[in-house]
Amino acid sequence: MILGRYVIREILKTMLGVLAVLLLIYVSNRFVRFLADASAGELAGQLIYQLLALKTLSAMTVLLPLSMFFATLLTFGRFYHDQEMAVIHACGVSSGWLVRRVLTLALGVAAVVAWISLFVSPWAESTSDRLIDGQNKTPETMLVAPGRFHEIRDGRGVVYVERQSSDGLAVTNIFMNETRRNGEQVIVSAPRAHFEQNAENGNDYLVMEDGYRYESDPVRDRFSTIEFAAHGILIEDRPTTPNVVQTREIPTRDLLVGYGPHQAELQWRFSEPLSVILLALLAVPLSRSQPRQGRFARMFMAILIYAIYSNLLGVSKHWVSQSIVSPFVGMWWVHLLILAWALLMIAQQSGRLQSIRRRFRREAVATS
Repeated sequence: MILGRYVIREILKTMLGVLAVLLLIYVSNRFVRFLADASAGELAGQLIYQLLALKTLSAMTVLLPLSMFFATLLTFGRFYHDQEMAVIHACGVSSGWLVRRVLTLALGVAAVVAWISLFVSPWAESTSDRLIDGQNKTPETMLVAPGRFHEIRDGRGVVYVERQSSDGLAVTNIFMNETRRNGEQVIVSAPRAHFEQNAENGNDYLVMEDGYRYESDPVRDRFSTIEFAAHGILIEDRPTTPNVVQTREIPTRDLLVGYGPHQAELQWRFSEPLSVILLALLAVPLSRSQPRQGRFARMFMAILIYAIYSNLLGVSKHWVSQSIVSPFVGMWWVHLLILAWALLMIAQQSGRLQSIRRRFRREAVATS
């Protein structure tokens, strides 16, 4: 039907626009955070774009339902504002027909979200955590951002490099200042340096070339200067924490036999595609506005509803993970609440709720 294709096309066009805006906001925020970590020496620069892609892929489970919700609300809000909805109803099209068209598109989007939530997102989270764990094993001196001072060895030292090679293994114009535990201060500078690994013991060294080493011992009141052709500095391993597999990384098939946190994560992954359908269903009656109201009249209410919905899901997930609530109840009560609210609003706007009330009144009068 031409009208059905028109409704779906308009919602889909608006959804892509909303998704593009949300992606821009999310990617910009993530990119700035990754850049800050990289400039502080906590993240290797070559990992930024890989982590950004993986995190964005995982975030689609949240961005797609939100985009579908806002797209349906904005599209139907425009229909009401431009009197298109009045024409549609004048042609004999019911609210139930519009709901079915919206649910048709929502089911397709929910299938994509289910695929990402159940299979793609765990892989993306696991891959990103492996990348971060791998770079955590890299000596912190190799993660220094050129052109700025960086603390090393738990604040006991400072290092500065002017330039760094693309592979991070060679630097130019390096300066290091370290205060040892006995109060002795050591300053080393060199026009160039590179990283080496000792073949015998496997330790990493920063080898400086044609530089100077200055040592100052305030206790003994001694100062010395040493000129060297090559000087190796042992790079201490950074303290690492044992790798802990997060529940968000566990494949979905492994969650089916788990309890507690596993059940909470499993229900969360099923809740994400289900939220696409429920939010799209709720957007249909929520978008109804008066002729004098603008197409964005219900946007504040929509944002408030989504915030309450997502927070209730987060709270119920925590309850299930802590065994406060039975997995049988789990997170499903939140979805049932939204479903009941949406159906009640649809029944009220379509006039079915009023007809049910009138029928009950007639029956009450007849029995009395």
